[in-house]
Amino acid sequence: MVPSPTGAPTEPALRTDAPTPSIGEETPILPPLNDLERSVIAALAELGLEGWRAQLPFENADIWVRIDDARQLSVSVLPLRRDPGGFVAVSTRSIRGVQVEKGDPSEYEGDLYQFRCGDLRYFVGGFAPPPFADLDSFIEALLGAIECPPPG
Repeated sequence: MVPSPTGAPTEPALRTDAPTPSIGEETPILPPLNDLERSVIAALAELGLEGWRAQLPFENADIWVRIDDARQLSVSVLPLRRDPGGFVAVSTRSIRGVQVEKGDPSEYEGDLYQFRCGDLRYFVGGFAPPPFADLDSFIEALLGAIECPPPG
């Protein structure tokens, strides 16, 4: 009860600015990170980078790293059986014994690369985050962090 100007108790006033909850409203709950997302985020953390889920996964991982207001890096991983194909490679080089393909630069802002590690396909796109001079040096460090052996 709230005292009135006359001192008599009155009922508290209803707030009209507060939203009225409705029955059946649900708060969206994001699913927990999957194994691929956790492994990519852990590898990025090992390299001193903070990775964030870029979109909800199915059996894949799409991880985003903010570099600054104008640049970003993305690391996407999916099982080979889910690889849609269609990647247009303009060059291939070996980094740590792994064949890394560079994509068509007209298809992406920054650079785009793909490589295979076991039964997974990795796509790395965007810009090299500090302290890496370029995406080649980032991919070399990433291959070490994910412990990707050369195919044998």
